[in-house]
Amino acid sequence: MVFWQKAGINFPEIYCNIALENKFPVIEKKVNPLPDGLIWIRGMDVEPVLSTVQELENLEKKTS
Repeated sequence: MVFWQKAGINFPEIYCNIALENKFPVIEKKVNPLPDGLIWIRGMDVEPVLSTVQELENLEKKTS
């Protein structure tokens, strides 16, 4: 759930709107509503980080 939240999708709000107000969100992309190019970086013993392909490419250019 943290990934979706950090990426900008608020599922608790969507669920409450559907259940309490019968208000469904308008989502253009049904399979993956997030913007293209997001990357969720995970590792052992560290908090996951949401980044973008562009940010990683910029970092690679700086370190090479």
